[in-house]
Amino acid sequence: MRHKMTHSSSTPAFHEQAKYRIKVSGVVGESWADYFSGMTIRVKEEKGQQPETVLTGWLPDQTALMGMLNLLNDWGHSIISIEHICVG
Repeated sequence: MRHKMTHSSSTPAFHEQAKYRIKVSGVVGESWADYFSGMTIRVKEEKGQQPETVLTGWLPDQTALMGMLNLLNDWGHSIISIEHICVG
């Protein structure tokens, strides 16, 4: 599977707060919201397709982004896409 990362014209510095939209395979339930610093969790389930979860929200810096991606990977979710929405 091919991964993509998109971003706006204003890329955040390593230490800068930014808003992201992260799409992963499978279901990440609302019960895990505490692990994701208040990000919204939306599950997309379409008939005949594997479910996907979209997490959207602010992260304090890129270290937090990497921690979140590592946690999702540890839980067995493949990263489908990461979209940088804006800088805080």
